[in-house]
Amino acid sequence: MADLLERKTSGQDWDLSCHYSTSRQVLALELLQRFLHNHSEIKQKQLHVVEVKPMARDATAPELGGRYVRVGQLADLQSAECVVVHVKEHTLALFSRGEHIYAVDNRCPHLGFPLNRGTVKEGILTCHWHHARFDLASGGTFDQWADDVPVFPVQIRHGEVWVDLSPRGDAGAHQRQR
Repeated sequence: MADLLERKTSGQDWDLSCHYSTSRQVLALELLQRFLHNHSEIKQKQLHVVEVKPMARDATAPELGGRYVRVGQLADLQSAECVVVHVKEHTLALFSRGEHIYAVDNRCPHLGFPLNRGTVKEGILTCHWHHARFDLASGGTFDQWADDVPVFPVQIRHGEVWVDLSPRGDAGAHQRQR
């Protein structure tokens, strides 16, 4: 299993980090190639491979109930506008705002536009495709024509960011509670 972390830096430049299990170095390189293929608008000079290194064998935190997965270093996330991580079949957009890190599904529930390309102002995430707006903390939408965006609980432990990927309870109960 390999995780690809992409971070848009100033302007059009991208930093990439790829973490792989020691037996899967080839998969890590394939992920980097897939990233380049999927982002054909990125020119080679805009791409900076920050690190390609083995990830820790145990990517879950037993002290957090085993549900949390490490997604990055706090310092890396705080220095970026937005960081996209691919972990355990999820693609998350991680936003750093003040003392908080917010984790949301990177696909806009309206039509699937990548939310990392949106903007955040005063805690409201705006998708730039059709301008759907979401509360960054709860994922609740401000627009009747868009669904809520899935959000994931975040914990910070020893300078590392951990996200709970376990599924929400009953979706119907969640909608009634809203």
